[in-house]
Amino acid sequence: MGAAGALILATLKRRFSFATLSSALEATTRLSTFVLFILIGSRIFSLTFYGINGHVWVEELFFGLPGGAWGFLIAVNILVFVLGCFIDSSRSPSSSCRCWHPWRRSLASISCGSA
Repeated sequence: MGAAGALILATLKRRFSFATLSSALEATTRLSTFVLFILIGSRIFSLTFYGINGHVWVEELFFGLPGGAWGFLIAVNILVFVLGCFIDSSRSPSSSCRCWHPWRRSLASISCGSA
């Protein structure tokens, strides 16, 4: 529905061309392929993790935390915070998570391969 509306509007405004259509189709195909390979990779990982009983190991790990439910909530919040710092560091290491500031150069030199 949205694609048909976009084609109609582009035609009415005289901005439709086959080069633009080809570019949009290529970008859409590339994005769909990326998503498909992410889904395939995640499925392979989850089947492998389940095959080696990883879900049991994680369950026992969290049941062994001190503090019961509160300990679990605190541990998961800390884990999400730390992992969020790593994900955000690809954009700008010092913008949202100041805790990684001292290690920014060492992480950049490792990821770029320079000394």
